[in-house]
Formats: sequence, structure tokens, C-alpha cells
Amino acid sequence: MSVSKKNLLEWMTSEEAEKQSKSNIISYYNQMAVNVLVGMITIGIGFLKQNIFACILGMLWIISPSIMWYISRETKKISAIDKLKKEDKEYVLEIG
Repeated sequence: MSVSKKNLLEWMTSEEAEKQSKSNIISYYNQMAVNVLVGMITIGIGFLKQNIFACILGMLWIISPSIMWYISRETKKISAIDKLKKEDKEYVLEIG
């Protein structure tokens, strides 16, 4: 773009970028592959040195992408009306 001076006004809002980003667990593991690698190395060193702390730390590094995926997923809000049973909805509509 700096040479041709074309497409300079093509930009993306953060909302559009968020919609295009993959938010499944596999994409988190792909993005955090270094964590998994370091975790495996730490577990290997822990087994060689017979250090349980290193093994636990390695396991935490390996599962950290799963944890990050879990805490960053969107929560689905259920309205109060949707929580009601069919009979209760009919009753509320009758009195309202």
C-alpha cells in the first residue's frame, strides 16, 4: 500500500474484526501453540527431574487455551418471559 497508494481507505472496525475472528477452541490452540509446546517441555523436564510442580505447571500451560476459550465465550441472555412455562405465559397475557 505504501508503494502503490491504493486501497488506503479500506479499513475495518473492531466490531467487524471481532465478527470475522474465529472463536472456537481450535483457533485458541492455534494462536497459543507456544503455550502447549512450553507445557509439553515443562512436563518432560518434570518427569526427568521427578518434580511434580513442573508437571502441574506444564498441564496448566497445556490447558490454558481451553480456559481462555471458556472465559471469553459469549453468554446467552435469556429474558424473563422465555423462562416462564407456557401456562404461565398465557396467564400473564390474560391479566396484562
